[in-house]
Amino acid sequence: MDMMLSVDYLKTFQLFRELPEKDQYYLCRDVVCTNAYLSRSFYAYDMGAEIVVYPDGTYPFITNSKPWS
Repeated sequence: MDMMLSVDYLKTFQLFRELPEKDQYYLCRDVVCTNAYLSRSFYAYDMGAEIVVYPDGTYPFITNSKPWS
């Protein structure tokens, strides 16, 4: 959801709409991904977590080292 909102927000800028489509793609890709990471990091910090936590409470970088247990 954060990524969709970021794209919509980016499209509101006149300068963005004046860019060639290829430049729009690359700028959007880089800005939206960076914004999503920053948003998730802030959310985790705000909750007092020491690592990134998604809004639903899951930890994206934690894996089970023993999948059979």
